[in-house]
Amino acid sequence: MNKVGLFLKHVAPYQLQYNINVLKNYFPLIRDRHNVKSALDVGCGPGDLTSAIFQFVEQDINEMIGIDISPVMVDWANKAYGGVRIYFSKVDVQTIPKDFENRFDCIFSFWTLHWITDQSVNMHQAPFQKSANPQRELVEILEHVGFKDISCNVETVRFGNYTENDIAGFFFALSPYYDYIPINLRMEFIRDHVHLVDTEQDASGQRHYYFDHTMFVVHGCKKP
Repeated sequence: MNKVGLFLKHVAPYQLQYNINVLKNYFPLIRDRHNVKSALDVGCGPGDLTSAIFQFVEQDINEMIGIDISPVMVDWANKAYGGVRIYFSKVDVQTIPKDFENRFDCIFSFWTLHWITDQSVNMHQAPFQKSANPQRELVEILEHVGFKDISCNVETVRFGNYTENDIAGFFFALSPYYDYIPINLRMEFIRDHVHLVDTEQDASGQRHYYFDHTMFVVHGCKKP
């Protein structure tokens, strides 16, 4: 996911709006219970959301660090949003540096964990879409690894009003496979994905594309 321009145009605006609403609804619960002095954003991408998070916590904290595995994204984020108390670093979340251990009072991660490709990690990720009670199952997993004061909600979210070009740009920006496909087959690959996206028709007959997501919104506390 290194196509920063496409990501900012076709993906980030939709994600950012939803994520800001999550912060407004849930971050006060964290702030009221914890002394937040340092914060980490895992999977920061181009830094737009990390910057938005910083605006919520800047009166409380001394540092805000965003990490991402993509050097292109990290470079963009530092140029666009980096400063004295907010900066970005190339880090693989599966191999966290020693100087990050027990360092942060608050850790955020939006739209990131499903990108983990380590199969030894994936085998422990429950197939929640098949679960009779996904909230309870996730809470039990979090309790097992040491989290307390857990709140877990499932929200259905629609990202809609996309044009066909928007959807194509969405897949251009996000697909981890696009760059590995032969050049002469890439447009066919994108079209196949676009045709799988749900659509609805407005009163004028214009067709719009949309995604429905079922989202976990989870926060909890873990003592070192």
